[in-house]
Amino acid sequence: MSLTHALFGRNESDLKLQNLFQKYYSSWSLPAVDKLQSREIGFIPFFGTMTRHRSFNDVRELSHFVSNVVPRHIYYSSAYYEYPEERVMKDKKWLGAELIFDLDADHIPGASKMTYEQILKEVKKHTHRLIFEFLLGDIGLEEKDLKVFFSGGRGYHVHVVSDWIYSLSSDARREIANYVRGEGFSPADLRRAMLETPSKMSGWKKRIDDQVVNFYTLLNKSDQYAEILSKVFGTEKKISSYVENLNKIITGKSVKKIEVFRTEGIEKYQYMDVNDQLVFSKIMDSVISDQQCEIDEPVTTDIHRLIRMPQSLHGKSGLIVKPIHLDEFESFDPLIDARVPEFSNQELTVNLPRDFSMSFGGITYKLSEGINKLPGDFSIFLVATKIANFV
Repeated sequence: MSLTHALFGRNESDLKLQNLFQKYYSSWSLPAVDKLQSREIGFIPFFGTMTRHRSFNDVRELSHFVSNVVPRHIYYSSAYYEYPEERVMKDKKWLGAELIFDLDADHIPGASKMTYEQILKEVKKHTHRLIFEFLLGDIGLEEKDLKVFFSGGRGYHVHVVSDWIYSLSSDARREIANYVRGEGFSPADLRRAMLETPSKMSGWKKRIDDQVVNFYTLLNKSDQYAEILSKVFGTEKKISSYVENLNKIITGKSVKKIEVFRTEGIEKYQYMDVNDQLVFSKIMDSVISDQQCEIDEPVTTDIHRLIRMPQSLHGKSGLIVKPIHLDEFESFDPLIDARVPEFSNQELTVNLPRDFSMSFGGITYKLSEGINKLPGDFSIFLVATKIANFV
């Protein structure tokens, strides 16, 4: 490495990575970005700090800029502004913003012990749940209202672009974020809401009611449910007393309490005593833990957020910020579908400081420490993620 490069914190691997990014951006195919001229653009160069408060009139102008600057990361605002290039936020004159959900490994329990491939699979589960259960299901959005992207790193970005979304305040967006995360529900409030349900249950109420029914249907037949009873009552004697009480006839009805609790609907909630309510609370906690979506809440509530530019390269992976059609989401595999095709057609040499194994591009690699000649897309991934260096 030369003295000049050393003085500026540059190394040969970063320079080579920048050159490869330049090849990609020289023929960059940027998809149409809604109201591009109203978006703030920001970027992080390979050698330097974040630059933002830029604006461009059209895709051609932006593409020319990117191919010359060659950013390590490039972003655009989820918000629309009258004057996006203004440096003071109030001077930009905010016109509205997309609703953004950022799902990333940082919010997945146990992610620190997972491989990159495991992280991608786990985050995809949460993204699938967010899209198909919460946004299209509970909230009632339509497919045309959503744009989905692989982030290029360790997760996914979901943009809501429906007209009624744009003017929502941060507080209103926080309510949506709390809903998909299952936050802000108290057992007492939820039971009250159950009793006030005028028609068929839906959303969290339906998820929790289903599990209540399941709990009492499989009582004494499931280790999971036995564990809940143990947590609530502690001793076998107290558990037996609770189960015995469930088998008593409800006053004024010719049916056992447990039979009512095994039936879906609101009736059971009017017969819950203090012990039943304690069990209900544990069931509720379990359902929320299993079925919540782990999103980055500050991203969703921020009405000025910068988010990664579609079809740009992620500077810490070399993978594409890839748009995904909803009908292709199930089969989407980032380590196959978010690669740069032209990079795979060349061979590059990297130096690995240790043995390393992973699947990439549909091939399982078991690499030895030292010099390795590999397909360009995988080499770029290894260097961008700091697993290897170019030789």
